[in-house]
Amino acid sequence: MTQMPPPPPSWQSYGQDQSFVPDAQKRWSGTAIAAFVLAVLGCLGITAPIALVLGVFGIVATKGGKRRGMGLAIASIPIALVTGAAAVVIGLSLIVFGRFVATSVSFAEALQGDEASIVRFYDLAQEQMSDDFREKVSSERLGVWFKAVQAKHGKFQNMVGDPVPAASKSSERGTIIPIDMKAQFASGTVAFRIIILQKGWLDLGLDDIEIDGSSPRDDSPPQPAD
Repeated sequence: MTQMPPPPPSWQSYGQDQSFVPDAQKRWSGTAIAAFVLAVLGCLGITAPIALVLGVFGIVATKGGKRRGMGLAIASIPIALVTGAAAVVIGLSLIVFGRFVATSVSFAEALQGDEASIVRFYDLAQEQMSDDFREKVSSERLGVWFKAVQAKHGKFQNMVGDPVPAASKSSERGTIIPIDMKAQFASGTVAFRIIILQKGWLDLGLDDIEIDGSSPRDDSPPQPAD
């Protein structure tokens, strides 16, 4: 006896069972959409972890074809991981940059003062200095050097022009990054160089200061012009 195929679903079951609803007529999952949007905006920070959670809920909400948006929910998870990592990188970079900006401002203010000002800068900015610089240059030595610089060039007035990074080079201690500038003293404009030591991605430290070729690392301070 030939078995008859099952009858087609009635119009009542068609409206109740979502498996019979055409994809174009199914409702989108708001959770999946929100997960995808927040994942794309993950570089802003907090939206990335929220997108991860919503992505999981979005997959559950769209499982079995109950709602549209399964692809968005799935895609939101790797996108949130990438943008979230980018947010961490950007955030840490801004923190390091902000600390160096604050250090630079403090250093400029110290240069406008006297020997005591440069010593106070040293005491406040030790965390922004390389270990080698702290070991070889004490606050007293920095103060004596700066006093000798002022004796030769007069009082510091201001920086001239924009900083220009010079060619970096590798060393056993890390990457040496020189930054060249010009400083205006009472006697005129002289070469001014800041040297940064980079031991890691976010491990940066002030490694040396040079004014007119003179450094506080030198054994002899600059001599006044005749």
